[in-house]
Amino acid sequence: MKWLFKNFMKKQTFIYFFAVILEISGALLSHIWPVAATGKIIDAVIMQKDSEEGLKLFILSIAIFVIGRIMAYIAVIIIVSRTDIMCTRLRKTMHNKLYYLDHNYFENTSVGEMNTLLGKDVVNVYGFIAYDIKQGTHEFLVALIALIYCITINPVMALSLLLFMPLFMYFTFSYRKKTDKLYKIEREKSALLDSYIQENIEGNRLIRNLGTEEKEIKKFKSLNEDYIDYKIKISYKMFNHIEIIKFLSYFMWVVMIFLGGIFIIKGNLSLGEFIIFNSYINQISKPMYSLIDYMNEFQYFKISLNKIKNLLKLEPKQKDNGTKKLRTNRCY
Repeated sequence: MKWLFKNFMKKQTFIYFFAVILEISGALLSHIWPVAATGKIIDAVIMQKDSEEGLKLFILSIAIFVIGRIMAYIAVIIIVSRTDIMCTRLRKTMHNKLYYLDHNYFENTSVGEMNTLLGKDVVNVYGFIAYDIKQGTHEFLVALIALIYCITINPVMALSLLLFMPLFMYFTFSYRKKTDKLYKIEREKSALLDSYIQENIEGNRLIRNLGTEEKEIKKFKSLNEDYIDYKIKISYKMFNHIEIIKFLSYFMWVVMIFLGGIFIIKGNLSLGEFIIFNSYINQISKPMYSLIDYMNEFQYFKISLNKIKNLLKLEPKQKDNGTKKLRTNRCY
């Protein structure tokens, strides 16, 4: 990633990371405070019968939420525009590079592979830089701050949440280990399929003249099914992982309801604090749901970036060193 920012983001790098920090700050404001304020409003209005205090907290929470969303909105515009500039430079550099490569490269590389490089691979890089970095970071920071806040309310309940974290991490990294090779193969199958489709479209007239339609249809069916098989394998493992994470999340929520009920009865937890806890459970467990998506996107990003770097590192064996004037004998 350092290589990418150094060569294609350049002077925009500082602006990009400033915008990421701004977006994260806005997300923290709009996700953390309103939930905490809701619990405090419930305790103030219902438990303490202080409607004036409840109104002040309500207005304050709305103001903070709006400020947070404005910050996030401005940040997203900056992030997307900087990433657009970076990917435009990247695609232009890749395109220009193709003009200076040896003929051997084009003999050994399919048209579909080159289209995938300039198309899907650049899109994968764009998606990770423009969305996944800032979204993943702010979700994990929101979860961390929510957990810390829960510890200040009731350490026993908060520490009970932490008992589930090793299970979440184990199943997530187990998924990554099982699918790492599958993503690489799936990318290669996609490039082969794209190449075959383009070559068939370009050679459609020749295929019809030779009468090889049935042969080409069978070959396309074979390539398509091969590609789909790997997509299904990845999807199967992904959905299995998601169901495990859902089960752990629901079980964690049930445990929190049970413990919260006990603490409310004993007077160690107010109704407002109990609502804060239950609301923050969603914030804490959300990264566990999203982590699998971010890992998928990171896998695509890593594979695509390696392919792009390999292309740009290629050097032609015969280099163009400029023009040289030839000596000619004048004939009169």
